[in-house]
Amino acid sequence: MSALGKTVLVVDDSVVMRKLVTAALAGMGCDIVEATNGYEGIQLFNHYDVALVITDLVMPETGGIELIESIRAHASRSDVPVIVLSSQVAGDLVDRAFAFGVKACLKKPIKRAVLASAVAFLLAPAREAPRAPSPRDPVVSLPSIPPHEA
Repeated sequence: MSALGKTVLVVDDSVVMRKLVTAALAGMGCDIVEATNGYEGIQLFNHYDVALVITDLVMPETGGIELIESIRAHASRSDVPVIVLSSQVAGDLVDRAFAFGVKACLKKPIKRAVLASAVAFLLAPAREAPRAPSPRDPVVSLPSIPPHEA
């Protein structure tokens, strides 16, 4: 699981949660930038080339929904994936987050392995979809098998 050189923005008002997320991502090779609320998160998102955002929803000043709205309104980087960490995995806030294209909502307390797997999946290089055969593709023929004589 390598995210070598990619920047992950972690936004949570709890220093304990930020440390847990950082520990879960240790060894993946990504650079981690931390913010204590959505406002700081927006500032850091605009300053760094962020490849993934991991955010809480309920924070002082500016919450996670406002952060996600700001990311989705960003002209050139509106498609940056977002993972939400929440004590609730259902409800209006979570529904609004998914409406803004959040890729995952993980329940607090987080399981390190689950978070690391989600991050690795979202930061993995895009895989090319298999191409459908074209009439111009060379025809592959199998060697003929001589008929069986009795």
